[in-house]
Amino acid sequence: MAPRPVVTCLLPGLFGPVPAGASGAVQDTGPYPNLQRLIALGRHRPAHSAPSSEALIARVGGINEPTGGLLASMLAERPGSRDAIHYRASPAHLQPDRDRLLLFAGELVRPDAADRQGIAERFNALYGDDGLWLTPAGDEWLLTAETPPGPNLPALAEVTGRYLDTALPGGSEFRRWRQILNETQMMLFDHPTNTQRARRGGLAINGLWFWDGGAVAGPLSAAFDRLIGDNPLLEAIGGLSGIGHQPLTALEAGPPMPGMRDLVVADGSEKALLGGDIAGWLEALQWVERDLAPLLTTWVRRHDAEILLHTGNGRAYRIHRANRWRFWHRPPRLADQLVEQ
Repeated sequence: MAPRPVVTCLLPGLFGPVPAGASGAVQDTGPYPNLQRLIALGRHRPAHSAPSSEALIARVGGINEPTGGLLASMLAERPGSRDAIHYRASPAHLQPDRDRLLLFAGELVRPDAADRQGIAERFNALYGDDGLWLTPAGDEWLLTAETPPGPNLPALAEVTGRYLDTALPGGSEFRRWRQILNETQMMLFDHPTNTQRARRGGLAINGLWFWDGGAVAGPLSAAFDRLIGDNPLLEAIGGLSGIGHQPLTALEAGPPMPGMRDLVVADGSEKALLGGDIAGWLEALQWVERDLAPLLTTWVRRHDAEILLHTGNGRAYRIHRANRWRFWHRPPRLADQLVEQ
């Protein structure tokens, strides 16, 4: 008998943390019977909380490389020496709140190709002589530093929705980071990119957040046979491990083959929550209800697949065909699964 396919499905942010009161919005836009049925078929097991898709991917894939170094491996030409450190450089929107600034990120501040190039050119003109370069990479940038400006700053998911002054670590070892962040804000204040974004009705990119730096990653061992999703880390991991990577739309092509180990990452919920976008989070939740949950249920019932579902909030669900006898198990209220901030 052929071994069953195993699909590890990561849905970071699906159940939060969400702003207080979001459970009411779920009740107003529900019901969500497909997702509730899928969860009801699963056997719950405790799992380590992971604050981001990056942390979830690293945990299930056994990857210990900084994501900056992973993404740097994708660049055909990298500025700096072989010993340079590469940091994620994520676009941010800093929103005034009285005399303080709240930091938001995610899909609402995603730059287009012209934004990425224009901001990189001005940054490099300002900092190139200091051994710092900004290079477009995916939907953000990489900051290459000949000499690290200081210890790593907190991960992006840990600072979004917070006041910038509380997100920035104190201490003299972070002084250079604080200087770069402040100067970057001033550089972006009147940048033509933001003029164009304002005309399109978009949020200004008036800050950058630098995080998870590391040297260029080397070859990785493969924990999966196939990677599916639009997260840029999957492409980098695929290139370093020699396994296939496909976009999320590849799910429509059909079920996994017997014995295959697939990793699926659908991070739309997380991207919305990084920007405090509850409407976008509800839209991602509805996509799971409409498209993903029925597909996974079909794979379990018709193709004997085993689904390992992780949402990053301390819960995991193991779903396989033997659980079909759990028809008596009452589907949980979706609002009860949410974790509030």
